Parts: sequence; C-alpha cells; structure tokens
Amino acid sequence: MSTIQKTAKRNAVEDIYPLSPMQQGLLFHTLLAPAAGAYVPQIVLSFSGHLDGQLLQRAWETVLARHSVLRTSFYWEQRDQPFQVVHRQVSLPLVEQDWCELSTAAQLAKLSVLLDCNRNQPFNLNQPPLMRLNWISLGTGKSGEERYQLIWCYHHLILDGWSTSQVLKDVFQQYFVLTGTLPRLAVTTPQPYGRYIAWLRQQDRTADQDFWKTYLQGWHGPTPLPILQVERPRQTALEQQEFALSKDTTQHLREFIQRYQLTFNTLIQGALGLLLSRYGNTHDIVFGATCAGRPANLADSLSMVGLFINTLPVRVQVEPQATVAKWLQAMGAQQVETTAHEHVSLRELQTWVNEGRALFDCLLVFESYPVATDMFQGQTAFQLENIQFNEWTHFPLTLLVAAGERLTITAKYRS
Repeated sequence: MSTIQKTAKRNAVEDIYPLSPMQQGLLFHTLLAPAAGAYVPQIVLSFSGHLDGQLLQRAWETVLARHSVLRTSFYWEQRDQPFQVVHRQVSLPLVEQDWCELSTAAQLAKLSVLLDCNRNQPFNLNQPPLMRLNWISLGTGKSGEERYQLIWCYHHLILDGWSTSQVLKDVFQQYFVLTGTLPRLAVTTPQPYGRYIAWLRQQDRTADQDFWKTYLQGWHGPTPLPILQVERPRQTALEQQEFALSKDTTQHLREFIQRYQLTFNTLIQGALGLLLSRYGNTHDIVFGATCAGRPANLADSLSMVGLFINTLPVRVQVEPQATVAKWLQAMGAQQVETTAHEHVSLRELQTWVNEGRALFDCLLVFESYPVATDMFQGQTAFQLENIQFNEWTHFPLTLLVAAGERLTITAKYRS
C-alpha cells in the first residue's frame, strides 16, 4: 500500500476503541453461527398518507452522519482483543421497492420473505453501516390514501431498543424539517458511544467480581427447562407464541404494583421464578434478564445512541412462608443492588462463578416500545398505522414482555 493510500485510509477513520462486554458476547455468537438469524432486529413501520421517499432518504443520511455508532465496523483478527472502528463517512443502504400491483395477500407473503432474508443474510461486520433499509410503496388503501412500509434491519452490535427509538425520532425530526413542518433545528453534536467505552474501562473489576461471587454464593447450578431434556433434531426451527392478559387483569396488576411500590419487571421476574421453581423442583433459581445498562454517573447516557443493554443472571430464592408482596419487595431491593455492577461481561461472570459454563437457558426481556409514537402528533400528511418489532436470540427460550394497556408475553423458542 502506497503512502497516499495509507494516509487516505487513516483520514477515513474517525475513532477506534474496544468493544463493550455485551458487544463481545454478540460478536462471539455472530461468528459462531453467522447465518442463524440471531441478534438481527427488524422494525416494520406501516404508514398511510403521503411521505416523500427522497426527503426521507436525506433525513436518514443526516442521521447516519450525526451518530458515530451507525458508522461502525468490527474487527477481531488483527489484535489480541476485538475492536471497533468509526468511519467518517458511509453510504446509506436504502432500497426502494414498488409493490403497488400486488394484492394484499401477495404483499404480506413478500414481506415475510423479505424479513426472513434479512434475518438470515449475514452482515459483513467489516463493512459499515451494519443496517439495511427498505422503503416500499404498497399502493392506495380503501379510502384512497397512499400506503408505505419502512423496514429497518440492523445488527444488534450497534444499537439497543432505547437507541432505535432515539434514531427514529431523529430521522423523522429531520424529515419534518425538510418538509417545513418543523423549524430548522440547532446543530448539536450528540455524545459518541466511545465515551461509554471509556467509562467502562474506569470501572473496578475486582469490586464487580466480588459482588457477583457473593450474589451467587451457594447456588447449585442451572435450573433445567424440562423441554430441553427430550431428543431433538440438530436443525431446530424457530417458533413463537404470544398471549395477552385482559385490560382488566392488567389494570389489577398495575394497581397491585403501585400499592406495594413494585414494578412490572419485578412482578414478572417473580412469576417466572415461581414457575421455574416448580419445573426444576428447587427453591433457588437463576434465569437471564436484560438490563438497560445506562450508567447514572455517565453524563447524558440516556440520550446516547449505541448498545448499552446487558444480559445478566437474576437469582430468585423462593420462600414458601413469605407473603407475595414482601417477597417481591425483597426481590426488587436485591435487583437495585445489582445496578452498580450490571456492566460486566456475562462470559467473564460465568468464569468467575461457574467455570465458564452457561448459567441459564431462559432469557427474560422486558421490552420498551421501539418507537415513541408521540413524535408524529401534530402533523396531518401521514399516519403511523402499525409497528412490528422482531428479533431472535441464541437462547433456547426467550420471553419478551411488554406492559401496555394489556400485558403481553411472547415466547420465542427453538422447537
């Protein structure tokens, strides 16, 4: 490589830094099974009304330039430890498609194929941006309004659910500015994801290790899932089932947690702990759960865009003689104590307490909605009709919980 080429390559790089613990885990599973379809979330936004596809593309380009993590690539063979590179400029991977001539049934079938292809087509982790966009025209509806779908597929290495909401909010704010619906925004530079990586390197690893060893002291091993004990084929299919509580039942639960100063998250963790206790015939249960991972002592962490969530063990010790409310309150207090140590690597934690072996087969994810729909209020050119969010993990069983008007639980599993 010539000196000019080397200089150009250096100038194309904005920053280089290590991976977060969660990124390390996701990279491991991606390299282990690149076509498994895990950790490739997809958001499908359905609109009616009029949207200008060219202006939407310009809005995405602005946001791509604004957030450094969207311009990140990953490397793992050049050094002892994997690292990520922020590029100064990347091209927007947006594909426009016209499905207007297809029937509704054919459009749904084609969407299903597109989502499957997106999920199973591995990203080149050296080639940013690690995302795909499809802007699809669906024709006119029964009332004569135009219909569109925006499909955003990305690798979980770069974003968590909270960040996707931030990014989409930025995209449509920029779109509204371009259409004249909003006044031009003051230019501000968001805090880069690299600041979080720097914060991670300042944490006390010894204190983290001591905490988690104490947290799991006396624990006797993973809680078995009975379905995992049966013979099953090598190629396991991905399946899911969803159910929802009624609005009345959800409201009763909401009143219960308010009365005893609990959260839906603690309530669901307690219910899952009881269930696994009965399946495993044990009073000491461990399952996995995702945590937000945005440090309170890192300035502007709530507005940062990147991957902050982490997957860590939750220990539930069933006390048959305790009242439900007091038992859940104790669980909630215990979970608060883990907050200061929720940034650690799950793989490293497994080394500390279980000789590197897996701690759990079941993952609980308490979801926040991927899009804050209030961003569309006050404009009349189009309406957001529906949002779909889809993602798979590598765990045999993942439970996704959302607490809207009706509490819903989606079980995703490998049959």
